[in-house]
Amino acid sequence: MAEKNRTDLKSYFNAGDRPVEQEFVDLIDSFVNRTDDSFVETLPDATTTQKGIVEQATIPEVTAGIDNVRYVTPEGAKQAVQTFAAALAPVQSVNGQVGNVIMAITDDTGWNNAALQNGFLNYGDPYQIARYRRKGGIVYIEGLIKAGLTRGVIFQLPPGYRPTKLLIFAAMISSNILGRIDIKPDGIIIADPGNTDWTNLTGISFAV
Repeated sequence: MAEKNRTDLKSYFNAGDRPVEQEFVDLIDSFVNRTDDSFVETLPDATTTQKGIVEQATIPEVTAGIDNVRYVTPEGAKQAVQTFAAALAPVQSVNGQVGNVIMAITDDTGWNNAALQNGFLNYGDPYQIARYRRKGGIVYIEGLIKAGLTRGVIFQLPPGYRPTKLLIFAAMISSNILGRIDIKPDGIIIADPGNTDWTNLTGISFAV
């Protein structure tokens, strides 16, 4: 067997050449034969940094969740999600609301700008304006406001964004001290107290 590179092999077959027996032998021996050669078995195993051979995981291996070598098919991924989800305990309480909480993961309203009241204003660039959204059954509020009242209604959430009970949240206000934000079942959001220099609304969230 005489393995040759492509450059050498091509030189045997230039125009006008008459390759001899050994050169044909070299040509055949320089390529992989699916019957004679175990080329695939000699490849290295694949890793996170190296291409190579991988083996498909069985469903029991997928649901066991301890193998970091084999690959997972879409069917295996589905089985794993169902197995792990079934093992999770249901949510019992979110921001004081007790009981199993059902969260619709497809629900996403996108951000809505808040209609500020009582002289409250958005602080302005580079800070986020006051806004709210509902995603997966959770309402999120964010933004930095100023002016207005030290105690008073900031804005009102519309139906579908309101808690079932009165909620109280800590909020950072001017001088980096804690103020208080109340959100009522009718959607009214109150600073009690806030600060006319600035009041932070970012980080408020609750289930509906």
